[in-house]
Amino acid sequence: MIRLARDPRFATRVGEAVDQLLASDRPVFHGIALVVMAHHPTLAIRGRRPLRDLDVTTLRRFTRVAPTVLDARPIDVLTHLGELWQRDDPMTRQAVLEALERLAPRAPGPVGAFLRQHGRLSFFIAKRPEAITTNRALPRTLAAVGRADPAFARSALLRVIKEVSRRNAGRDQVIFLLDLLAAEWPNLGDGLFLEKITNTVRHAQSQHRDRDSRPVRHALGRVLAAEWARLHPAILTSAAGDANRNAWRGLVDAVCEEVEADDQDPRAGAGLFGIALILQRLPTEHWAIAETLGRLLALRPPNAPYQLARGPLSVLLESAGPASDAAWSVVAGLLSGLPAPGNRAAPGPQLWAAVARSAVNDAALAPEQLAARLSDIPAAADVHTWLRDDGLLQLLVPAAVGGHPVARKALKALGTTPENTSPNARRIVRHTLREHTGRASDLAKLLVRLCAVDGEVAPIGGVVTQAAGSAHDPTIRRLRSELRGLAPAILLQLDELAGGTPEQQRDAAGLWLKLDEIDSPAVPAADRLLTLAATVPDRRARINLLRLIGRRAARGVIPVRDTTALLAQHVGLDGDPPRLIDPRAPDRAGDASVLDAARTAWIQVLLGAEDFDSAKARRVLGLASATPTDAGVFTLVGKAVRRLAEQGDVETATRLLLDLSAEAERVELTLNSYEGLANRIRGDVRALLRRASQEQVDVLLRRVVELPAVLGRIIVSSAARECFETAEKALRDLVNQPLPHGVGKQIETELRARARTVGSHPMPQFLHSIEKERDYPGLYRAPL
Repeated sequence: MIRLARDPRFATRVGEAVDQLLASDRPVFHGIALVVMAHHPTLAIRGRRPLRDLDVTTLRRFTRVAPTVLDARPIDVLTHLGELWQRDDPMTRQAVLEALERLAPRAPGPVGAFLRQHGRLSFFIAKRPEAITTNRALPRTLAAVGRADPAFARSALLRVIKEVSRRNAGRDQVIFLLDLLAAEWPNLGDGLFLEKITNTVRHAQSQHRDRDSRPVRHALGRVLAAEWARLHPAILTSAAGDANRNAWRGLVDAVCEEVEADDQDPRAGAGLFGIALILQRLPTEHWAIAETLGRLLALRPPNAPYQLARGPLSVLLESAGPASDAAWSVVAGLLSGLPAPGNRAAPGPQLWAAVARSAVNDAALAPEQLAARLSDIPAAADVHTWLRDDGLLQLLVPAAVGGHPVARKALKALGTTPENTSPNARRIVRHTLREHTGRASDLAKLLVRLCAVDGEVAPIGGVVTQAAGSAHDPTIRRLRSELRGLAPAILLQLDELAGGTPEQQRDAAGLWLKLDEIDSPAVPAADRLLTLAATVPDRRARINLLRLIGRRAARGVIPVRDTTALLAQHVGLDGDPPRLIDPRAPDRAGDASVLDAARTAWIQVLLGAEDFDSAKARRVLGLASATPTDAGVFTLVGKAVRRLAEQGDVETATRLLLDLSAEAERVELTLNSYEGLANRIRGDVRALLRRASQEQVDVLLRRVVELPAVLGRIIVSSAARECFETAEKALRDLVNQPLPHGVGKQIETELRARARTVGSHPMPQFLHSIEKERDYPGLYRAPL
């Protein structure tokens, strides 16, 4: 149809076919018609159905395709979008906005005019705040419009930035907007506009107590750099005359004076970033590189110099080029002032050494790059400097991993006699080891040893979390192997902590829980875990131990009989409807978190039983529905549904699913909680329907009319995806019945997605016109 409509002989007939498709009650035919219209927006269609009457999901076929058709005139596409705009609902207007985003790069003028008319821009800013606080289509559209109408785009984008700042929508959206402005600054650039943007950001940062946000300063710095490059393009070449040199010097001096006056001012900090970004672009031997670095190193203490370490100097160090090489040369000289404390260093060499060290530490450099850059720095040639917390200790681990010979020697010395270094130094090394463990052998071993010296296990927990990643990653496989070899040492340390203070007990139990996730042998034997869970006084430690025991008992590592005996001491059921009780407590109330942990562990044990049956499934439901409860606990009942279905007992699994829904309603889960529950058991519902017979599918689908809407949507969606041929008739019958909100639309969506089955049968909407064309035999032989 798309190709036929290009031929004047057939365009009228194609228009008639499109008209008939739109008049159909099948959304799939509406979608076909809209795609044809998207390719031919001027197609003559007499008496066609108004587009605004169609389902918004179907309308997106037009809004997504039409802007991408290059031979369609933008003004014709916008005419249709104007018709869709008249449908006053947020989803349709969002679809129109997305179409404008695609169309604006090739038609910025017409799209800008479209937004100006009928208060369309104000609609999004005033009535749909999410269109600017989280969605990025409108800002992108406005930025593209700026290529044809910069004044309108500047005004609109300023409104957007002010609204985002006023609503405190978060750094990410502010940074996105500033980056967008920097990229489009050649079209949008204007001094007054920059001043307004800067004042808006400065006010927002002050209001939201985020004045020292490095990412925001960096983004604003990109805008400043774009403005300076626009005003003084000759600065970017080596042949700048005296006027341009003086302009650059004056600009740098002004930024430095702002930083010295208020080092926390976002505009001042952004100015330093802007200078660094300009320096990055300068060619070799450019006069401004050395001169500008010299001026920056003349910032007056005590606070202004530290602003260089908070990003601008790091930007140069982590880049490549003449300015980076010059910055590293400067840093090499500054580090000669070590040792220097991290804070409140004495003005002079010590202060600048601290600034240089902090800048190197913050630079995003691979260990190999760092080691190579530090190889020619005199301060890095002394082993003792590497081991001092006022020396290069912060850089020790990445430099050693990268291959720096002196750093490696220092790290080996630290591992041999960790007691000879200060507690603060060991803490710093533990922190950096956690980031790099797995990149080189024996780092995990060193980490475990340092943790044993100070009785701390949190860094080991971080490494274990890293090791719980994908086993396909060779780094993770190597790390797991290394941790397995260290299991005896870790187990010994955790066993000692388990008998210590409440905080140490929590640390030990928490780490055991993580170690179990990677099947580490560092977890104690069954009798030890059972004894600890029964006797440990700290509630958080007991919660983690109960979770661990339930998980391991479900896998058969701990005897089920011993586990259930322990759990029966911690949780029971009482009343009708049931509630959780603590059998040992005088008032039987107990701690809610401990009760929940024991209940969850018991459910896991039941689910892991080899002889799982309907009785155990009912027990799972009874435990899960005992108050207090939540959606997370009910999710475990979904596992019972799956287990029964996989065993072939689909009928019992179906009853359990329906009872799960009823119990979730009885305990009055909130709407959001119920939606979360339904989505989390989606896989279990699909497993059930995958194994269901025709009769069983029909039974479940008939119950959809009385179920909560979200579960109904998931059931019909799962039926369509897992057993469409079996469920198709029941799904089509359901469409004509009163259904919970959204279920009918979900069925239509699923049927539309499987429209290929419709296409396997005659399609009268197409053939009707053809049957009349007995006198038009050339239709079938028309060249395409």
